[in-house]
Amino acid sequence: MRKIVRISENEGRPVRMRFSRLRTRLWAEAVRRAVGCRCFQDLELVLGIDGRWEGIWSRYSRGLASPSERHIRRIEKKYPGTAKHFLARFWDLLQEREYTWEELDACFWSLPDELQALAPGGRNDSFGHVRQSNEDLQKFIVEIHIALESPDNYMHALTALLYALRQAYMKRDGVMVLWYYLVIAEVSSSLSQHLVLEPLSVWLMLHIVEPMRYMRFGDPEIDEIWFLHRTDYIDRTKSTAESFNLLKCLFELCLALHG
Repeated sequence: MRKIVRISENEGRPVRMRFSRLRTRLWAEAVRRAVGCRCFQDLELVLGIDGRWEGIWSRYSRGLASPSERHIRRIEKKYPGTAKHFLARFWDLLQEREYTWEELDACFWSLPDELQALAPGGRNDSFGHVRQSNEDLQKFIVEIHIALESPDNYMHALTALLYALRQAYMKRDGVMVLWYYLVIAEVSSSLSQHLVLEPLSVWLMLHIVEPMRYMRFGDPEIDEIWFLHRTDYIDRTKSTAESFNLLKCLFELCLALHG
């Protein structure tokens, strides 16, 4: 499995540009909640204007300006736990590109011990020869959902999930790629009620999950499997490519492939 090809209205636009605003918005909201301010205007009175101009926190809240790393770390000293919303490895893994094992290793070692212990194995079992068992996969998914409920760990949970997806691509394991996309879809839905990450729910659904309706994985075998199953599901449910239940369709296929 070498490359993802997505068909979307944003094709050709750099992925980093698509999520850089979201990254700043989440960080600003996390800071606002940590400080306890009701609005971003009040936040500016507490934290200052970052050496720029009045109204900078309002701009941060809309993703119209990016904070300096020095500013992020200065606020982190006063309000621990805020910096991760901007600096987490999760953002590095959102880019749809080729990754190296060194990059994935760095993401792995950034995870807390409990997620490291359950994350899929490293480069020694590359090319898909060793796959997570059903039991290990279920434990990993449960741990992801538990971590998502923890203010200290929810960014780690998202990092672990994307790490697992990127590693599956590195191993050319199409079955696990589909499984992790399914988990991402479920997580995206659950984040819709999250106090800080709610905007991320919409973004993941729009840019990661929904494009799967038309996705080509760059691997002929898995492309054919996904196309045939999707076509069969649409026929059975009397739906269309635009309206079929993507999560149910994907879940059916994952069960059939992984058992």
